[in-house]
Amino acid sequence: MPFAHTCPFLLDSDKLSIKECFVVEDSLLHDLPAGVAHHINQPGRQIVYALQQGNTFGELRSLASEFGIGDSQLHDMLGFLNLAGALKRKRRLLERIVVLRHTVLQLLLGLRYAPLSWRKSFSAATLLLAILRASWILLLAIVCVCAEIVIGNLLPISTVITFGLTGITVFVCSMYVHELAHAFVIKMQGVEPSILQRGMRLGIIHQQLTPQVELQSSLVGPLCGVGFCMAIGCMLLTTTDNGLLALLAIIIASFHMLSLLPWYGDGQSLRKALNAKKVYQ
Repeated sequence: MPFAHTCPFLLDSDKLSIKECFVVEDSLLHDLPAGVAHHINQPGRQIVYALQQGNTFGELRSLASEFGIGDSQLHDMLGFLNLAGALKRKRRLLERIVVLRHTVLQLLLGLRYAPLSWRKSFSAATLLLAILRASWILLLAIVCVCAEIVIGNLLPISTVITFGLTGITVFVCSMYVHELAHAFVIKMQGVEPSILQRGMRLGIIHQQLTPQVELQSSLVGPLCGVGFCMAIGCMLLTTTDNGLLALLAIIIASFHMLSLLPWYGDGQSLRKALNAKKVYQ
């Protein structure tokens, strides 16, 4: 099944439902912020209707069995909903602890489950939270590397703290500026975006805009991220006279430029906008 691999790990007791920004109408599932409608074939409509009311995963499996839907097909449907950020899951605290232990054991065996997508209406606070959710593994890795350097007595503690905090601050703030620039271009068109985060992936969801605006949005994000890093690098160089700190900011700037590669989010959006512009011309 094409979307089964994006279905998150689920317990029979997990309460599943569809998020408020999705509306079910007859055979269509409307994604309001994106301005698109997904057609739902029978008997999958019964599952979507049940999700609209809210049911446990165990109840959904029983309902699916009544309509001749197998577990693989059910996981395929839930995987698609999760990919779109439509799936909402409620789980008791004790069960979260059990699942965390199970997930760690599975990772040791080389197995990995798809993360549950996190989707919220755009705001300054939710954007920052989404960035922290998407990058917490990277930030934790930076902290661990700094700790190992201190334990190994490779550099003075003050130097490690300075470089670690500078790297984390510049990275998070530049990502914030990057995504905020995308949202600004979209909002200038009178469109309200939403934020979709899944694992380390982060995106701004919005209605289809003209190729010209999509082109602007694709470019302005990385350029603003690079500009922010370069400005911080210059400031660090003039105020601290530390070329390595400035170099750190420049290295982070290069990651923003890498987002324009064709297989990354901004690069894909840029390529689609250029192709669409050619069609319009």
